[in-house]
Amino acid sequence: MTAKELREKLAALRKERKGLFAKMTDGYKEEDVSAYEDKAKEIHDTEYALTEAERIELDDRLDESAQRVLEEGNRETITDAEQRFLKAIRDAVSVGSTYTGLIPSTISSEIIKKRESFGKLRGRCRRISLGGDYTIAIDGDQVTAEYVGEAAQIPEKTPGMGKVSFTAYKLGVLVKVSEEFMADVAVDAIAWLVENISRAFAKKEDTEILKGTGSGDSHITGILTSVTGNAITTAAADAVTLDEIKRLIGSMKDYSTGAVLIMNSSTKTEISLLKDENGQYYFPPQTELTSIQGKEIITLDDVDAMGAGKRAIVAANLSYYQIVDRQGMKLTVLNELYAETDEKGIKATERLDGNVLRPEAFRVLVCKAA
Repeated sequence: MTAKELREKLAALRKERKGLFAKMTDGYKEEDVSAYEDKAKEIHDTEYALTEAERIELDDRLDESAQRVLEEGNRETITDAEQRFLKAIRDAVSVGSTYTGLIPSTISSEIIKKRESFGKLRGRCRRISLGGDYTIAIDGDQVTAEYVGEAAQIPEKTPGMGKVSFTAYKLGVLVKVSEEFMADVAVDAIAWLVENISRAFAKKEDTEILKGTGSGDSHITGILTSVTGNAITTAAADAVTLDEIKRLIGSMKDYSTGAVLIMNSSTKTEISLLKDENGQYYFPPQTELTSIQGKEIITLDDVDAMGAGKRAIVAANLSYYQIVDRQGMKLTVLNELYAETDEKGIKATERLDGNVLRPEAFRVLVCKAA
């Protein structure tokens, strides 16, 4: 087989692998992952059979192609910093050295962008990036205006003030890669890093924003931890009514504008099946339920399903939840952790904190205790 034929064969195999990669990342079905791994092995076996001269010529061609195309995202080239970064990662993986450093800003920005598209809560929260501890002052009791008689003194009002302090907690992602995978072209490596790290951070942040314990040195403070009251209790232990949901929304008062309803997917299903006294569905059964009284529904399985004493629905104005981001994402290659399986661990970390600014901007529908 000529060098040209080898290039064409490998190009076709990589094109198939990219298609499998795109399919694999849309749900992570076992058969898609298996197909991708089989194709990656076929590419590896093909490259392994090359002579030294063929390998040198093909490596030159691959360096050129890596600079031309980055299929994940809108960019068509990869920067010098990204090439150096990926080379450092591949070298660390292949020879067993250690790489520790910040992810280049261009890759980090892609991860951050995808993290917000995968995540359901962060994009709706108030966010700030800074270094050092941070304290924010918030209004307490509101000042009210009053009528004043002629020549009478205007009554003095002193508003109550509160404060919320923020520190930094480390959130990490650890993923395994094979040496064969990291030897592949830069385009796939960048796409894989961006996809997996951003998805993992997004899922964990959703969980922590909702129910982070705020305890010790390891957790931000979630909504359900900070808001222990502000509850409306249902009449039944295992069901909710449309009237109860409306009362939950109404209890938010001035904070209802821009609020969302966060619930378990099973709760959303049960609500979509609610009927009136004539047996008619409240919501069109042929369409997906996306909102109630203009309040968007967000499904997170971190919220309890309906059950005795469970907090089944959270009405939240997330503009009153503050996220404080710290340093850029940091990436470390762990060379010994998976040595027996000829794999390496890639660990990404970020530092952040989060907390509720005004508890009254959050309300909870609690199922009746048994």
